[in-house]
Amino acid sequence: MSFGVMHLAVSFGAPYAAKRFRLAAIASIVGIMFVGAGFALATFSGNILPDVAALRMQDHGTKLAQEISQVNQVATEASRSGATLGVIASDLHGWAACEQSQSCLSKAAATGRGSITVVLEGLAEQAEAIQQQYEQGEAAREHALEEINDHFADYQRIVGQTEISIWERRNTLKQTDNLLHQATAKLSNAVPLHLIERYAEELSNGIKLSGRADVAQRINAILSEHGKNLEAILESSGGTAVMRPIFPARPGVGEAVTHAMDFLPLFLLIIAIDGVLPISVWIMAYLKEVWIIEQALKQQKYKSQNTAKNSGSGNATPPQAYKNGKTTPLDGDAR
Repeated sequence: MSFGVMHLAVSFGAPYAAKRFRLAAIASIVGIMFVGAGFALATFSGNILPDVAALRMQDHGTKLAQEISQVNQVATEASRSGATLGVIASDLHGWAACEQSQSCLSKAAATGRGSITVVLEGLAEQAEAIQQQYEQGEAAREHALEEINDHFADYQRIVGQTEISIWERRNTLKQTDNLLHQATAKLSNAVPLHLIERYAEELSNGIKLSGRADVAQRINAILSEHGKNLEAILESSGGTAVMRPIFPARPGVGEAVTHAMDFLPLFLLIIAIDGVLPISVWIMAYLKEVWIIEQALKQQKYKSQNTAKNSGSGNATPPQAYKNGKTTPLDGDAR
């Protein structure tokens, strides 16, 4: 196709363009540009697609590293939350015992196990239940962290195996990526951050006591302080949601072009071969035809001038020899 378009443009387009047929010039240049652009894109993308795929795998590895860093941070902060839950449970049990024996919060004259004691004991037992679930998942968390680190090391090792085709490595990397996210899901299940988040929200919201706003205010001050401590731990861990990066799809021609700046020398070379060179050939052919026409016009003008001179000199009187004042034919012409 490229040869056919160039042949038509040079053999037919350039001569007609030189004769001031503008449509021939436009058709030639547009055809060369379209064909050149198509071949340039195909050549460029075909040469860099494996490299683009490798770059995308490396970028995905960077995102995985960020995810793993966040997961490790969540697991580390979860250990703090376990200790904090134990402190909360102990403190609320203490206030419940004080309320039962001395009415520390209600300031009531009568003592005993009333509604306030029951509420405080319920919140303390809830903290103990979450702490117990955290302790039971300790072994699972450690195992999940080991799996995550091992799978990520495998991912990095496979990316660096440049002697293997990127398409073969891509299939292996996708499997490793799935194993990595499975281990991440195990870690998330082993860390009861969602329960801790809901419990922190419950403590921050406090309780309501009908007709006893002053008592509720004293109790809520204690609960709010514990809720803030848990929320601070959740914020330092980055929250409960860990964003999972999506494994990149196989790159196409359009995505390859977006990496033109990463392969600028190759891109410029292909543009020069498939774009600049054909246009230059056509321009030279066009200039050649213009030169030929100009030379033909000059030669025609020269012939016309010579013809005019010759026709003017043909009307002159033949040369005569003068002798004794008389005109006679030249010697040798006498009859």
